[in-house]
Amino acid sequence: MFVAIASMATTLFAQKVAFDKDEFDYVFSKNSRVNNLYTPREDYLTLYVNYKLKVQEARAIGLDTLSSYKKECLAYKKELIAPFWVDSAAIESYKRTIGERINKRIHASHVLVPVAPDASPEDTLLAYNKISSIRDSLVKIGGPHKVNRRNSGSIVGGVIEEDLGYFTTLSMVAPFEEAAYATPVGQYSSVLRTQFGYHIMYIHDVKPSKQILVAHIMKMYSDSIRFATTEALAIMDTVMMKLRKGDAFEDLAKQYSDDQQSAINGGQMPWLYEDTNIPGFMQAALQLKNKGDLSGVVTSPFGLHIIKLLDERSTIPDDMMNRLYRELLNKDKVRALSCSAIASRMSKKMKAKVNANAFNELMEIVLSTQTDSLKQVKIDAIAQPLLYIDKKNVMAKDVDIDPSILSNQTPSEYKEALIEHILCDMYEEQLPSENKQYKYTLAEYYDGPLVYEMNIQQVWQKQPSDSIVISQLYASNPARYSKGGKFSGRIYVCDNSRDADKVRKAVERGKDVDKKLYVELIEGDQQQGELYDDYLWPFVKSGCIVIDGQYTEGQRLDIELAKQMLQADLIAYREREFAQKLRKKYKVESNPKL
Repeated sequence: MFVAIASMATTLFAQKVAFDKDEFDYVFSKNSRVNNLYTPREDYLTLYVNYKLKVQEARAIGLDTLSSYKKECLAYKKELIAPFWVDSAAIESYKRTIGERINKRIHASHVLVPVAPDASPEDTLLAYNKISSIRDSLVKIGGPHKVNRRNSGSIVGGVIEEDLGYFTTLSMVAPFEEAAYATPVGQYSSVLRTQFGYHIMYIHDVKPSKQILVAHIMKMYSDSIRFATTEALAIMDTVMMKLRKGDAFEDLAKQYSDDQQSAINGGQMPWLYEDTNIPGFMQAALQLKNKGDLSGVVTSPFGLHIIKLLDERSTIPDDMMNRLYRELLNKDKVRALSCSAIASRMSKKMKAKVNANAFNELMEIVLSTQTDSLKQVKIDAIAQPLLYIDKKNVMAKDVDIDPSILSNQTPSEYKEALIEHILCDMYEEQLPSENKQYKYTLAEYYDGPLVYEMNIQQVWQKQPSDSIVISQLYASNPARYSKGGKFSGRIYVCDNSRDADKVRKAVERGKDVDKKLYVELIEGDQQQGELYDDYLWPFVKSGCIVIDGQYTEGQRLDIELAKQMLQADLIAYREREFAQKLRKKYKVESNPKL
């Protein structure tokens, strides 16, 4: 098979534009059969070349430079590339990490040196030096040690220290959580940066995430009286007596409990971690050993309670985890996880290396107090390559630098994020050359709006000569505009006219037809108006179709009754006229080697 090549016939030095054979094969395999009707390969090539000539004409008149077109293409690309930004291995790894972490509770305390997101470079550096000095002194002492003698949560000289108690995954900002789960028990973390400033943390303990499910009946303290009244105690005594007699806990909760949120559910509360800080209440609840056990009347800072143990667990059920994953894995999260995984693979494959001198120069510019426009000028002027990636120099001016990202990252984290950003951009740039399906589908997305606009301008608009053309079409092909026609025999559908000629000669001589010469054979009686009209009563006969059989003519339709078909054929007529015009303007050649 050959590929058509178009070149400008109107210029002195014509530039040939090749229509990629692989792209044609891909489009043909996808679109060659419509409504179960096969388009011969040679005929499809004609359509394909006409389509590409429309694209070339649209570009020649500048339709591809319109902002509306560029915006549309960007939306198409974003939609098309989305599946290629889903790294299944990275998603599964994230789910495993969450699954492991959610069943662990970490007890940590931390020291924070606050830094505002818009802090000056000087203030940022001072904060970093301060937290580094604090960490050095605490590590030397060893073990948990306060920066000062005050209670947790105090602030001294711009330093905050706080005992965070026990927590699990998804309860802290991401950088803090990562450091917490990465730091061994009894040690201090490295310095980390969040949107709040610079932190170090000390890990006191890690334990399984035991949870209990309880129901309670509660009489609240009043806002003015922070202790149980005689009336409240009497009511709870009455409830205890009813419970001992066998009254249903759920019914009594609905009748007597002041906690209306749980009362409507028979007193059932949400699952509670064993270290949940409700003094009095949790101690009593954790002493219940068997499902259905009841406490006595116990006090908490909120009121009087009678507690019933419903269930306990040390792992989160699969159905709850699956709901959690669906909530967590939104488009942005999937993109971020996948980008990290893709960048990591590309970094190993392409041996990415940062130029320290250029990066330090970049950091000075980004951290300066200059305007963003002046920063950009200086970034563009950095003379040395910022990165070396697979023997390719990446200049700072060619990278989309976002200074604001430093507001919640250390310089080293920013460096990693910058490399990741560049590698992910390169992945997106290389994707068309590495994935043919993406490449050709993207080409269809980009070409489609241009062809649509050319059709509006050249094919679909009404013209003064329409009625004359319709009359000529109606007169020139009476068999097409009929009803009740029949055909009995064979229809050979070949991929090219050469094979069709061989089939035609074999039929004329009464010889058997080699099956390799045709793509499909349709046999039997065919009614006009059914599936094979375009083979048997076509607008334009194809050199790839061989008809062997007998026609029974139908009754010719009145021109008004044939109007819908004539309107469609009018569009096809204009298509052919426009294609002929383009083929005169652009020289079309075949490549015999293909």
